[in-house]
Amino acid sequence: MTVESLRGSTIEVVEAEVLRSLGLARRANQLVPGREETWKRHALGELNAVVMARDLSERSQREVFSGVSEVPVLYGPPKTAMGKALGRGPTGVIGLVGGQTARRLVENLERLRRLLSLPA
Repeated sequence: MTVESLRGSTIEVVEAEVLRSLGLARRANQLVPGREETWKRHALGELNAVVMARDLSERSQREVFSGVSEVPVLYGPPKTAMGKALGRGPTGVIGLVGGQTARRLVENLERLRRLLSLPA
């Protein structure tokens, strides 16, 4: 097994765990899907972090970063995969509102970010 194939397998495992954790966090009411609902919860001071699909357009990414400057923004799986994990259509923005499952999700998103060499 090459280093690159091992890295690819590791990315697949971590991304699968992220998607599983998204579904668990949704069922535990520890996240809010969608940009509009995320902004509402941010205005109320209820967000701990924002998950942004890594395939959002550059313009949408800038909007996310500027819209929630007080909380961490983490890159997540592509929009289609995130939406599917939540039982909905493509979802580019998710707000995390706390809890153990959401904390575990943040840890896995950080692992995925490092594996994919995405910016912090």
